[in-house]
Order: sequence, then structure tokens, then C-alpha cells
Amino acid sequence: MARVLLTRTAAQGAPFERALNDLAAERGIPKIQVDFAPMQLPRTVAPEYSLFSLVSLAAEGAFLWATFTSANAVRSCAELFGTSFAWALRDGGTRIACVGSATARALREIGLEPHFTPEKQDALGMLAEFPTEGANPELGIPESLRKPQNTPESAALGWDDMLSAQANVLVFEGANARPTLREGLVGLGFRAVRAVVYEMVPATASALEAGELSCVNARELIAGTDSNSAAVDVIVATAPSRLKELVGENPNPERIPPVAAIGRTTARICEELGLRHRTADSPTPEALALATVELLRSA
Repeated sequence: MARVLLTRTAAQGAPFERALNDLAAERGIPKIQVDFAPMQLPRTVAPEYSLFSLVSLAAEGAFLWATFTSANAVRSCAELFGTSFAWALRDGGTRIACVGSATARALREIGLEPHFTPEKQDALGMLAEFPTEGANPELGIPESLRKPQNTPESAALGWDDMLSAQANVLVFEGANARPTLREGLVGLGFRAVRAVVYEMVPATASALEAGELSCVNARELIAGTDSNSAAVDVIVATAPSRLKELVGENPNPERIPPVAAIGRTTARICEELGLRHRTADSPTPEALALATVELLRSA
């Protein structure tokens, strides 16, 4: 039996497991075992005055858009701000942009309907299709907002500047998010204000659900040091940070199974580490399943 390791929780990975075995059945491939190893789990940040100030500004109409690049960001916003969060964005007329279908579902669960979801479900896809109505290419970033890392603390400055502008975008994301979206929005003529609402932390055994692998067990599995388990045939990597948590910063490519990468950013990490990989056409379970089966058949 072929075996793949998915860097998601069992609950998050269930649609992929179904899609993978449905595709395998169509192609006459025996059932494939899927191991779930989230490697990292999201943790909502501690409440900060600056974050609540940003939401208050949204309620006053300070932001043209709010963007969400993961369901984790949506859930953390709900945890931080409660039911007032959706009300604030709706009351302020803030339009909602999200990266894909999973994030859109999470938004609807808290009472927000996305106004924009790109066909290509990643940051570059968002930028390629992002509506530019209301953007101002000549908009400068006030010195009060030009701070290192663009943290919520730095964004808590310069409220007058933001209230007087008409092209502000509130970017809800994780602490390890790459600046691709924010920098691209600035290039389109928007003022991107970062709001870090969660961070990714190592998945310890005590935080896992039944049937999920800890970081240690997952590393042992792909290294072949778990004598009771068969070797993993394919790693399905759902984020660059999770892949690095699994294989380390300087792996031996000859000892690492091929990787089905969820998108271009994860694929770039594979290239940097010298790992064999195939990139899914989109981050959907079906596209990931197809990339996985193609790797299994090419082995």
C-alpha cells in the first residue's frame, strides 16, 4: 500500500484523503494510506490595544478592503474580537477579499460574505485579479506607518493619516506570512496595514487529536527510523513553514521523499532545499490529490 504524509490535521486533511482515494480508484490504484502530521498549529496572539484600534477604525470606514489569506486568520479574528468583528467590517463598509474557498467558508461561518476571491488561490493570484477601484498609485506611506516588519504596534500610529486616506487595506495574517501580498497591494496603489492575529507553533503530542503524528514521529517516519512503519512515498506539504519543520533547514535530498507542494511559495522552498517535487495547479484537495498520484506513478 502506498503511503503519503500530509502536513495538516486529520480534520483539515479529510477532504484531501477522500479526493486522493477517489482518484486512485478511478485510475486502478490500490487504496492509499494518509498520515496526518500538522507539524505546526495556529495560536491566536494575545489581545493588543493596537489590534482593537484597527477594528474600531474599520467600523469608522477607514479601510476600503480587508484581506484574509487563510481560514486560521479568520478564526483568530473571531476569537480575538468576537461577534463585534463582523459587525465592525460590515458597518464600516469594508469590502472582504479572501484567498480561496476554505477561507471563504470560514468567513461565512462568522457572518461575512467575501466580495472577492481569485481564481488562482494564492497571494500572487489575489494580486493579479485584485480590484483596483479606489486605489491611488501616488499614495505615499506616512512616516508614522513606515516601521520595520509593519507590525500591529507600528500600525497603531498615524490614525489621522489613515482616516484621511481612501485606499487603505487591512491585511489580516499570521506572524510568518511573507510580504508578497502587502508589497503587491502597495504596488497597486493601496496602503497596506498589517494585522498579525496568529502565529504558528510546533505541534506537540499533547495538542494533537487521535491519529495525528507529532513532529518527532513524523520526522522519524520520513527518515525511516520507525521500524514499525513502512516508508513514506510522498510528502504533501501545505505550507513552507510546515515543510521546513518536517525536513529541517538542510536536509539530504536523497533521503527525503518527493513532495507534492500546495503552491508556488512551497515549491520555491522545495527548490531551495533541492527536493524533488510537483506543484499542485491550485490548493484544492483535488489538485493536491492529482499532484500526489502523479508523483506516486512516476516513482
